[in-house]
Amino acid sequence: MRVLFLAVLILAAGCGSSSPALVLEVGSTTTLRGTVVSVNLERMAVDGDGVITIETEDGATARVFVAARMNLCAAEGLDLVGDLVPGDRVEAQGLVVGGTNIRPCDGDDHYLRRADG
Repeated sequence: MRVLFLAVLILAAGCGSSSPALVLEVGSTTTLRGTVVSVNLERMAVDGDGVITIETEDGATARVFVAARMNLCAAEGLDLVGDLVPGDRVEAQGLVVGGTNIRPCDGDDHYLRRADG
């Protein structure tokens, strides 16, 4: 009986821990705000995208892709990417490029910045 109770408790805890779904329209511009979970800049060394993973304010997980050639992007604040660490609060506005991913680069209204609070 005790084993069954523990199994049910573990299953119940697992069911409640999934993050909410974030629905973004590919090709649209959107703003994401949240807490940095991780920063991976390794691919930037070979002309790939840096990836900032954030937990949004509603608990969903999203990724912000930063182009290796930031100087070719119109977005403001991309040089901040090298200073970000887990726990930092950020806001990014950019093009939705699939799933829960955005890329702040092409628009004059795109940006990456620290968020207040």
